[in-house]
Amino acid sequence: MDVYEFAKSLIRDAGDFIETRRLEGFEVMRKTGPHDLVTPVDKETEEFIYKRIKAQFPEHNIVGEETYGKDVKTLKGFTWIVDPIDGTVNFINQNDNFAISVGIYKDEEPYCGLVYDVANQVLYHSKVGEGAYRNSEKIKEVDYQPLDDTIVGVSHKWLLKDDVRHFFIELVDKARSVRNRGSAALDFTSVADGKYGAVVFYELFPWDYAGGRILTNELGLKCVTLTGEDVPELEASSVVCGHEKLVDEILEIFDHESFKEVHDKFFIK
Repeated sequence: MDVYEFAKSLIRDAGDFIETRRLEGFEVMRKTGPHDLVTPVDKETEEFIYKRIKAQFPEHNIVGEETYGKDVKTLKGFTWIVDPIDGTVNFINQNDNFAISVGIYKDEEPYCGLVYDVANQVLYHSKVGEGAYRNSEKIKEVDYQPLDDTIVGVSHKWLLKDDVRHFFIELVDKARSVRNRGSAALDFTSVADGKYGAVVFYELFPWDYAGGRILTNELGLKCVTLTGEDVPELEASSVVCGHEKLVDEILEIFDHESFKEVHDKFFIK
């Protein structure tokens, strides 16, 4: 079976699995603190996806948020980067605004990206060179809007960090408005839909951005770090994504040596 078609079918089946488990009830556990939560459904969904991939494509590598692929260092062959539930707090508290995110690479190049809005049964998907789609509807390329005329997706928590606060306050002040859906994957789809002009993240992990990055790249959008560099495929990174002209406007806010110094210390271990 074609990998792209298999992935579209699998991600929908995984969404059905999540809904079944939600109705059964589940325990909520903390990872690193009260805001970093996980449920058995996260891990069970990752296991569901892993087993289905391995049954169909045993040679494929899989990097998952919860369990698998911590030893994967390259993207040779096919590599799946999977977040089984992106927006776990929303899943727990709202039963909405959470997604399954899948980014697939082939021989170190993007192959296809998928983000499934589970609660609303909307699948965003793209295969490199074939356009991006919302279910079966082709998504149009996003028009440019200046920063003061658009909504930007940004997490509020960076406004609470002393060393980067004033840069994000300037972004909030210059944008028409800001929003935070609590799911990075769905923030990417909001850019694809033209609801946000851009999204800005100070820290994301590969499973957070892989699917959305491939999807938005297919729409001709720019996706780089907050210091203007290429986003790595297998490492935590800052990310800004949107129309190229708008991204360049946003990067000007962060174009200071003091920000770069803090940024590099945060990411270079």
